[in-house]
Amino acid sequence: MSESLVVYTVIIGKYDTLKPPLAIDPNVRHVCITDGPLPNVPPWTQRVVRGNHGPARRHSRLYKTMSHACFPLAEYSLYVDGRIQLKIHPEEALGWLKNHDMALCQHPTDDCAYAEAQKVKDWLLDDFVVVSRQMARYREEGYPKKNGLAAGTVILRRHTRMVQKFNNYWWIEVGNNSSRDQLSLNYCLWLLGMGHDVIPGHLFRNPNFVYHEGHNGYRL
Repeated sequence: MSESLVVYTVIIGKYDTLKPPLAIDPNVRHVCITDGPLPNVPPWTQRVVRGNHGPARRHSRLYKTMSHACFPLAEYSLYVDGRIQLKIHPEEALGWLKNHDMALCQHPTDDCAYAEAQKVKDWLLDDFVVVSRQMARYREEGYPKKNGLAAGTVILRRHTRMVQKFNNYWWIEVGNNSSRDQLSLNYCLWLLGMGHDVIPGHLFRNPNFVYHEGHNGYRL
């Protein structure tokens, strides 16, 4: 049976804890994709997955990027990071889509993938050589500096053919390069000539959701 909207999160390796939304719509399915099981937290249902797609972060990115494959019967998906608690009813989020088929949060501090990549290397958040090689390829392809930087913490997608194509491109980038998916998000949009709507509000102080701090001291 088809469904309009699915809210989902991904917790692999028990990196985060499952958090209850602060507004619940019983008509919208909430799915946690996990290698768990995790403690039961209504209204979340858990989809336990197996397989070896590398370290926990990269494994989780498969499900984060490939929303249309995870929920092939859903018209829309709303991905929320494990650090997010929704404060609004999920259907309200559909209003974020104004002119495009995807809505993303603005990165709170940067507007450039190259600057973000430098932070990733400085903070030792991923392999220095892998990140450097990825950014060098982007430069060779003409990807511009300061081309905007979205935070992949909350993602609303309408599963059109173009969004599905974007998802496939994004997973190829994340699966073969840095698992820090923000480095490739805007690049893939640029490559496909896609735009996106901006989720209103600051990522860390947002009227639509609560953002909880991460584990590694780096807020994103």
